[in-house]
Amino acid sequence: MNPMNEILRAATNKALGAIFFLDDAGATVISVTVRSGRPLITLDGPPVRFVRGAIRKSQRVGELREHVMVAMVQGCQVEWIVHTVRNAPAAQAGA
Repeated sequence: MNPMNEILRAATNKALGAIFFLDDAGATVISVTVRSGRPLITLDGPPVRFVRGAIRKSQRVGELREHVMVAMVQGCQVEWIVHTVRNAPAAQAGA
């Protein structure tokens, strides 16, 4: 088999295994991208159990803070977005 095809075949098999694991973790996969040896799997929200992520990117979106979370699952990069609300300074002073 062509070496690049073999890399993509192996990456696709990794992604399939990760999808089964993420399903058991209560996550919903919304996309899978296989461009090289490490597939990228995107979730619609945080996994319910088994997977903990780290913040890869953070940005302000209106009153919200949007965090792109990332974790490695069975050789695949898994990402999801979490929104947080910053407390207003007046609310902190009155507490």
